[in-house]
Amino acid sequence: MPIPDFSKIRGLNYYSSWAANSIGQWRFYDAVQAEKELGYLASIGCNSVRTTLNFAVWEEEGQGFLDNLTDFLTRTANHGISVILNIWDSVGMEPSATPYDDLQKWTSTPGSSKVADPAFLPQGDAYVTAVVQAAMTTQAVVVWDIMNEADNQPVAWTQHYLNLVKQIDPASTTTVGYFFAKSNALTADLVDVLSYHPYGVFRANVTVPTQQARDIAADHGNKPILATELGFPGGGGQRYEDVLDYITQEGVGFYLFQAMIGDNP
Repeated sequence: MPIPDFSKIRGLNYYSSWAANSIGQWRFYDAVQAEKELGYLASIGCNSVRTTLNFAVWEEEGQGFLDNLTDFLTRTANHGISVILNIWDSVGMEPSATPYDDLQKWTSTPGSSKVADPAFLPQGDAYVTAVVQAAMTTQAVVVWDIMNEADNQPVAWTQHYLNLVKQIDPASTTTVGYFFAKSNALTADLVDVLSYHPYGVFRANVTVPTQQARDIAADHGNKPILATELGFPGGGGQRYEDVLDYITQEGVGFYLFQAMIGDNP
């Protein structure tokens, strides 16, 4: 089910308060706390969240992981909140030999060794098929982000999974969450919406990549654009009050980084 107007998105990147990374978020999924946190977000006007799935948890738990995913999506739909689901994530530490137990630091999924290994594709395809089919059983409004910050990843990888998602659900909405706006040129012909992460302390850090994204979008049927990450006062000095002003003036939908910080309130 597509989002009707991407420019109206006022979203947050959602990483739960009960975990340090996407592995813990799904391994220790807390439906009660998720309901509380989604309620907080809806109460402040958040109409969309972006969060990351995890291959290692699906590989270990199978249907249990899918049940938690459908529970989460049902809750977002009940709150009138749409969802961007990151299928893969290039950011973070490389997974260990036992990735299901990598609970302390942000860890990439599935990891560069699997991305580079053609023999992994059947497993990757099974995972993607399972999560897309699970989402289709809900009323959630979902956008599939094939890989978070895939700028330096093999283009064949993102293209493969963009095509696979469309094969499973031809009505799906897809994107690739690039860090640099210019990277959208790699997959602009295959996605439904272009994504970029305009971090930086100056207004130009927002306006320049936004124009770059618009230029690429214009060359590919005037597709919509989204700032799927921005605002990082603690680590990047990009103050929320500044970046909200900048991106609002640009008229672009956005997802601030991030929603929940710290232990359960």
